[in-house]
Amino acid sequence: FAFPAICQICGKQRAEPADGFVCVSCQRNVFPIRPPWCDLCGQSLDGEVSGTDRCQNCQGVDWDFDSARSLFAARGLVREVIYRFKYEDAEFFEPLLNQWLYASSQLLERPPDWVVPVPLHALKQRERGFNQAFQLARGVAGVLGVP
Repeated sequence: FAFPAICQICGKQRAEPADGFVCVSCQRNVFPIRPPWCDLCGQSLDGEVSGTDRCQNCQGVDWDFDSARSLFAARGLVREVIYRFKYEDAEFFEPLLNQWLYASSQLLERPPDWVVPVPLHALKQRERGFNQAFQLARGVAGVLGVP
């Protein structure tokens, strides 16, 4: 009753709860990150890659992680869904976000040892009503079978 089976992006087409109430047409408005990408941060590398597989941001920097991967660039539909999930109580997007997170985990060379959400400040959690990072991390960890 609370959410009709209609796309929460375009408001025109049918969309199922299992798809986060986003229709197939709107789901096409994503921008996948394709190889070649930086071996460290996962950002797309433009042009020809020769010698190094690191972007300019990661050259000569010693990060505190082994690698990071993203399935999509944070623009268009991806940016809107993330924003509305975080700031507009749009928890109905969670199944779609979990699908995206699970798909991005398939890009990894080896499965993760664990999934760790970035901590949310207590004040922000009170404002938003829930910890989005923890909620998503718990769902993805369950699908991957890791803590």
